[in-house]
Amino acid sequence: MEYAHNLLDVLRVLPVDARAAAFGESFSRRLAGCRLACRELQQLHDSSITRAVAAQLPSLEVLELVCSEGFGACNQQGGICRILGGGLPNLQRLTLAQATEADLADLGALAACPQLRELDLCKASMSGRITRAALEGLAQLQRLEHLRLSRSVFTGSSESEQLLTWLLTSHRPPQLRTLVLVCQDQTPVLEVGFAPRVGAVEAEVVGWGISRIQLSTDQAGRNEPVLVSALLAAADSLKQLTIPQLAICDQQSLWRLDPIELEPQAALPRLLARCERVEVDCLPSIRTPFPSYIGIKPDQWGSAGGGGGSC
Repeated sequence: MEYAHNLLDVLRVLPVDARAAAFGESFSRRLAGCRLACRELQQLHDSSITRAVAAQLPSLEVLELVCSEGFGACNQQGGICRILGGGLPNLQRLTLAQATEADLADLGALAACPQLRELDLCKASMSGRITRAALEGLAQLQRLEHLRLSRSVFTGSSESEQLLTWLLTSHRPPQLRTLVLVCQDQTPVLEVGFAPRVGAVEAEVVGWGISRIQLSTDQAGRNEPVLVSALLAAADSLKQLTIPQLAICDQQSLWRLDPIELEPQAALPRLLARCERVEVDCLPSIRTPFPSYIGIKPDQWGSAGGGGGSC
């Protein structure tokens, strides 16, 4: 006789406390073989234990979770963020390594951790991408002050610039003071500081604005135009005519710009014009365009320099 449902289906519909009774409240050797039976059972077991452990740590303040395959497997049970948010009321700093796009989409569940001030997602998995849903979740974290993300979460999408602009403006967590994007070796690519903006009348706070930008051009690479354009768009959205400080780091002297990037209407010159103070490690090199870029045909390259010089 064939049955429409199997053991996994039964376990999935059990209440949390019933699953805890079946799996226990900690990882044990007794159930090690159970985890190896199939991938789905392993995922269900691990998410249930994680929920049970979180419920026993109401005073926990710092947590770092590492999962080589990402936490997306927990999504059938509401996602890793939902699991953690329900039982860690005093959590202040959280690191999620290898978070996937599904995990990022459920960040709003961490609003149940009212003391959360630092969130580190800089080791997101290659499948982890920031989406509009993830930004809406971040905006719900009322006390978050420091956020670290992998720059990879803003790559591979035509909407990267718009998503980063939203994070810097309309979807910024209300108390966020620093946003850091890092590359694979954890070297900062972009760091943005935020501070309250004071109006002219009785020192009234009129909102938050960008107080400092640090851009590492040698780490940004091809992402630099996207980052600069997003920063400029954010300043426009915030109606911020001046930015107190911009630091451009280039320790490897790799900063290269195309001539078009220096045109007055380009993003970088417009961003520089808004900054009250600019610090640079070194000035950029300007890429020399090939003759074909300026209307000279390839068969005329030899005489383009007036003396038959080689390239």
